[in-house]
Amino acid sequence: MDTNFPSTAPLPDNVRVLPNGVFQDKETGRFLPGGTVTTAIADPSQARAMVERKMELKRERIMAGANRVVAEGGQYDGTDLDFVEAISEAATITALNPDSKHQITAADFIFREAGIGEKQQHAQPQTVNHVLSLDVGVASQIAALLADMAGQSGQLIGIISNDDVVDAQAQDIGILGTGTQADEAGSAGDGGAE
Repeated sequence: MDTNFPSTAPLPDNVRVLPNGVFQDKETGRFLPGGTVTTAIADPSQARAMVERKMELKRERIMAGANRVVAEGGQYDGTDLDFVEAISEAATITALNPDSKHQITAADFIFREAGIGEKQQHAQPQTVNHVLSLDVGVASQIAALLADMAGQSGQLIGIISNDDVVDAQAQDIGILGTGTQADEAGSAGDGGAE
């Protein structure tokens, strides 16, 4: 079948013109070349604007439908965000009902949506204690490295050894700029000799 139709020639019976000017095969549903497309999007900004407008219209329709249902009850006039207030009231009733099995979910919904239910972990900083277990071989290598560093900076590191445990307590030796300002001034004052 020839799909290139001259603009002046009549269309075959199996081809229809869609409202936007595109040719479509009636049997297969495929789009055919030709026709004058009238809804072409010229650039991506037009596509974004079209999607945003569609979402805006959808929100308006949802709000209108929700407000219409709320207004049927007679308690609200069905304007603005009355449906949000009605949903909040229903959730609060559920949250305050001790017989409801959805009590916690409703309370969580209310607190989350109102922004008043901050998680406790965000409010209180956590203290993390790091415990490191080493065998004697690794501990002795670390002790040797610490002793070398202590010798380079002229300060002491106390190392106490047992059969299976090595406890090390490092004093501030100014490694990587962690020393106090007085320590740094003292090491700078000695001419940088190491």
